[in-house]
Amino acid sequence: MQLLMAGTGVLSILVALIYLLGFYSTEFMGGEQSPKIPQADFWAYVSLAFGVCILVLLAFSYSRQTDKKLILGSTYVIIFLALIQIAPLLMWSLTSVFYPVNLVSTIPHILVLWLCGWLCRLFTGKTT
Repeated sequence: MQLLMAGTGVLSILVALIYLLGFYSTEFMGGEQSPKIPQADFWAYVSLAFGVCILVLLAFSYSRQTDKKLILGSTYVIIFLALIQIAPLLMWSLTSVFYPVNLVSTIPHILVLWLCGWLCRLFTGKTT
């Protein structure tokens, strides 16, 4: 479970850095759109914060006995991280209708959602 938490936190931070450093293309929006979207930067900062929170909660789980408050806090952070993946996932999915190459941009968001779902299932004790 710790390995999954670390992977989720690191992947969230990496995806945020992709947006913050501008490694995504906005050519499909036309020439009037600026190369960086302010909403994407805001989303990236939120994703970065949640990734750091997951890693901090993971560090606390190593230093203390795992208690219910830590598991509850981790579950909330992971649920919110999963929820914020919906907006970019929808944006890249909808634009891929006209620009199929944008479908590749959904992969990191799908991975984060998948890891978050898996962790929530582990936290709640449902393994089936």
